[in-house]
Amino acid sequence: MQLVVEVELQTMLNRKSRSVRSIVAAAGLVAIALPVTLATGQTTDSTRTSNPKAASSGIEQASQLLKDGKVVQARELLLELTSSSNLAKMSDSERPKAVALAQRAMREFKALSLSDSSLQTAESALSRGEFRVAIAQAQAVVNADEATNGQTKIANQIIADAKSRQAAIAGDMDGQINAAVTAFDDGDVAAARTKLEQVVRSGVTLSDAQQATVDAYQWRVLEAGNAPVAAGMLQEGERREVQPVDETVQQTIEQTKQKVEEMQAAAQEAQSVANQAAEVPQPFTIDPVQQARRIESQGLLAEADFAWGQNSLVDAKGKYARVLSTYSEFLTEEERTRVTSRISEADVRLGGGGNADLLGQTISQNNIAREAAIAEFNNDLAQAQAALDRGDTTRARDLTAQARVRMNGARNVFSNDEITSYQSRADEMLKSVDAAEQKLRTEAIAKQTAENQKAAQDSAAAQADDKNRRLNEAVDRVRALQTEMKYEEALQVVESQILFLDPTNPTGLLLRDVLREAVVYQQASSFGRQKVNSYIAQDLDNLEASIAPRNLLDYPKDWPAISDRRGTPVAFSEAEENRRALALLQNKRIPVAFNDTPLENVVTFLQAVTQLNIDVDWASLENASVDRTAPVSLNLTNVTVETVLNRVMEKVSPDANTGAAWTISDGVLNIASKEQINRQKTLAIYDIRDLIIEVPNYDNAPEFDLQQALQSGQSGGGGGGQSPFQDADGEDPERRPLQERTEEIIQIITTNVDPDGWRDTAGGETGFIQQLGGLLIITNTPANHRAIHGLLSKLREYRAMQINVETRFLLVSQDFFEQIGFDLDVYFNANGNVVQQARTTRPTTRASDFFNFQQGGYQPTFPGGTIQAPNRTPLGGPWSPVGVGQNSLGLSESLIGTDFAQDVFATSPALGIAGQFLDDIQVDFLIKATQADRRTVGLTAPRLTFTNGQISNIYVATQVSFVSDLEPIVSDSAVGFDPTTNSIPEGVILEVDGTVSADRRYVTMNVNTAVSRIESIQNLAVTAIAGGQLVQSGSTSSFIQLPQTTVTRVQTTVTVPDQGTILLGGQRLTTEQEVESGVPVISKIPILNRLFSNRIETREEQTLLILLKPTILIQNELEERAFPGLDDSLRMPFGG
Repeated sequence: MQLVVEVELQTMLNRKSRSVRSIVAAAGLVAIALPVTLATGQTTDSTRTSNPKAASSGIEQASQLLKDGKVVQARELLLELTSSSNLAKMSDSERPKAVALAQRAMREFKALSLSDSSLQTAESALSRGEFRVAIAQAQAVVNADEATNGQTKIANQIIADAKSRQAAIAGDMDGQINAAVTAFDDGDVAAARTKLEQVVRSGVTLSDAQQATVDAYQWRVLEAGNAPVAAGMLQEGERREVQPVDETVQQTIEQTKQKVEEMQAAAQEAQSVANQAAEVPQPFTIDPVQQARRIESQGLLAEADFAWGQNSLVDAKGKYARVLSTYSEFLTEEERTRVTSRISEADVRLGGGGNADLLGQTISQNNIAREAAIAEFNNDLAQAQAALDRGDTTRARDLTAQARVRMNGARNVFSNDEITSYQSRADEMLKSVDAAEQKLRTEAIAKQTAENQKAAQDSAAAQADDKNRRLNEAVDRVRALQTEMKYEEALQVVESQILFLDPTNPTGLLLRDVLREAVVYQQASSFGRQKVNSYIAQDLDNLEASIAPRNLLDYPKDWPAISDRRGTPVAFSEAEENRRALALLQNKRIPVAFNDTPLENVVTFLQAVTQLNIDVDWASLENASVDRTAPVSLNLTNVTVETVLNRVMEKVSPDANTGAAWTISDGVLNIASKEQINRQKTLAIYDIRDLIIEVPNYDNAPEFDLQQALQSGQSGGGGGGQSPFQDADGEDPERRPLQERTEEIIQIITTNVDPDGWRDTAGGETGFIQQLGGLLIITNTPANHRAIHGLLSKLREYRAMQINVETRFLLVSQDFFEQIGFDLDVYFNANGNVVQQARTTRPTTRASDFFNFQQGGYQPTFPGGTIQAPNRTPLGGPWSPVGVGQNSLGLSESLIGTDFAQDVFATSPALGIAGQFLDDIQVDFLIKATQADRRTVGLTAPRLTFTNGQISNIYVATQVSFVSDLEPIVSDSAVGFDPTTNSIPEGVILEVDGTVSADRRYVTMNVNTAVSRIESIQNLAVTAIAGGQLVQSGSTSSFIQLPQTTVTRVQTTVTVPDQGTILLGGQRLTTEQEVESGVPVISKIPILNRLFSNRIETREEQTLLILLKPTILIQNELEERAFPGLDDSLRMPFGG
């Protein structure tokens, strides 16, 4: 905003021919930028924010208002609560409640009658101090034909209360308006807006001056609210200092303001002179810009006349021409005529050498001066009379005064009487001018009054037009936002612009209600979409979770990013220069051949080889009995420099506890006595919680034993058996305390790293350990810290190993069945007398009906069936039917006892041919041919992952309940049975104790695995005595259940290579049966034997294999396989 003002001012002030109006416009821009502070927070109903803590109470209040029937108040409260800013502050439970209540309020509001809606709106407006709205709504109820007497009474009461309260605050309107003006001038736009809203909403009738002030500051508030600073630079409710303008621009602004003030002062002075002459105070109603231009025109005209009087024709002509071209509208007809004639005269005189003629008039100066003075005096009086005749009293007065001045200037060429005479003529003219002025002034006052009234009406009309234009623009903006579905922004425009300018605007009120409902429904729709999207996302998560893993251990896809963010925990880290020096010592390999070489020469050699800076503390070495001439004998090839250093220090040291030592500090290799080196200590904190976590042995897997289940239920009661979620012994494994596990790690460190240097364990002065939870706070030398880090890293490597074991119970079954059967029955004398007599009673009788070979063959009586002869009367005839029957097929089927064969017999044969020949001989034949082959592979493969050296188990079982006992409950004449239930598991169990070999290639395991399957459950009825009689439990559908289970179990110790497979055990079961039956002798006769013999062959094979496959899981290897190079990028030397 400030930059815009500077540019505009600079542009205006640099124009060569700027006008007074441009200066005034620039001053207006300066006035906009002058306030020290800006405020954009608008405190309106639509922008109030609720306290998040009050959301719950607001919802309860709205609910209570709805219950009380105050729908409008509840609706307004809920629309405020469900604004975007307030919904964002609500909890997840409050937000749907608020939206649901808002929708309910919308529905109830639509259901209200027009009178009820207006009444409730009037009551709400009255409570907020919006008296104009309250009166308008209540008056609508009074005027409504459908309003009841009670509604009309309430409406009249509201009107009376509103008018009473209006009258109470009407006297303070000036104070309210002045407070708004003061707030705006102070830069507090928000406060000014609030106070102006209170004034407008009160509905108090304002005076013209008050209304003009309110209208003016409403526009200024809107413009301030729409300024770029307000739109983009400040947040709601924020007030910010405006940066000071540049000094040059400030001076320009001050000059501009001063120029405007001078113009306005000149115009006011001219008006003041006229008012004082009439002795009637008049308000300043002249346009200061027009007055300033008029003054400029008169000044320029005066300059032109002066130049003309001085005979400066060129200068006069130019100024006359400028007056005519620029200020023509401010010239009177006489002035315009005079200017035009003098321009023409100047052209003639400049072209005809008039200056030469004037120079000649200097002759007889006194006469000429006298004649000129008289002529000028008469000319002035004549012009004054002419001006007076035209009503231009000012011109007449000026010309009369000019005539007096001219005559006084020529006093030396006139006598006193002549001067007195001329002065008297001038006085008479002045009296005439005064009389004319008085008359004109009276007329001017009346005319000015009429013009002021007309100007006020025009201004009011212009303001009304401007207000309507702004309202229409705001409505168009709202419609555009509606098209874009930006309902909240549209609602803000309605409330902050349309209803701010006109609180009772029907379009604004209607749009506000529509937009509020649209906002609520839009939010409800948004919540619905979010709800559906959340369900879809949850379904996708469930689908993703159902994907079976392909690897034993899967890393997340962003594992490198996770590792990079978290890094490697560092307990002790060397400086960069120390790491470089140590890396050189550990990686560079050299041969050495020292034969009684002095220690000083050895150091020089090492410095030349490594190019490191070496600092030797010879004084401390001499105190430790190590001299620089101490001989060193050492012959090594291809060893690291670190190894050479350690060997040299050992050779020159008198014993293991004293002597020489070395360390790296600031990238420098320091050699000194051990005592001196040990004084260089650092503190490091080691997190060992991953090393001291207790790994318990889970050796409490349940047993798959039917006998155990039955014994557990023998004690009676409601049941027995062991739950799969209950430990075998009912107790958790005993675990060591944290302190004991921490002390174990401390003992490992103090035993393996500088055993004699620890203060607490060996009385040394080098190292000190403190413990805090699972942390070790260690103070020691850098070399010992490196050793501690290496020791803990090795422990972690072994601790991080895991074993995955897969046990496979593979059951392969192969079943074979083959049958070719022929059954032939022959009956002779099929149409004999016996059969014919039987057919008189039952026409369908056949000869075969008289035979049942399982009951003795021929039946001499009429055969049984659906129709039987009375008393089974024997039938007569010389020969009965003669039957020849065989049953080798049925005999073969009854002799086969395998399950697979019985399953085949239970179905129709693969090929079956049956038929019957009826004549004197009845022949029945049946051919059956079946071949079946069944292969079944069953796999049960439990998997288990556990820590190296741990005992773990997994079992997947189905608990099947059965009735193990029935206890009779006997009365005098009845008996009942109380069942005792037990449960038996069916499933698989795997318990493994595994250990990885030292070379990490083999796994040794103690394996205990079993598979249990329930084959069948048989019902057994029991007997009880009731009323002296035996009662079977089956009569009450009560049975003891006898389960039959198959358990396969292996307990062994094996050593298996990593990812290898071993056969733990198994079983192969083969059952073959072949049955052949037939008629003796005949069955041995070729060809005929196929008619009188049958053969069935079946074979069942079952193979059970128990396989076990271990896989060693080493975290570093798995991570490197999944993300090659990640470990190297994260590894930091000597980190803890």
